[in-house]
Amino acid sequence: MGIPLIYLDTCSIQRPLDNKLQPRIFLEAEAILTLLSLVEAGELELLSSDVLKFEISCIANVNRRSEAEILLRLASNVAPVQTSTKVLSEQIIASGVKPFDAVHAAVAI
Repeated sequence: MGIPLIYLDTCSIQRPLDNKLQPRIFLEAEAILTLLSLVEAGELELLSSDVLKFEISCIANVNRRSEAEILLRLASNVAPVQTSTKVLSEQIIASGVKPFDAVHAAVAI
């Protein structure tokens, strides 16, 4: 059995940069930082995607975009968007999920 694979969407990758005054945001940021430390330790493997790279490239704040790009360098693989990804994301959208979230889910699957 190999190293467990995880996929974090753009919001998750950005969470550690958010204002942590709210308890929920603080806990989410700490959870993401813990996952990333496990990736760095080789206990988890991070999966990136073309969708994630595109979405991060659209972040207006240069510092946040740069930090997200640095985190993506921890990813060992990049999942491309394929025809099967598009079909699955359309099925996920049909169930009520927002389009970008559906594409992230389809890529992760």
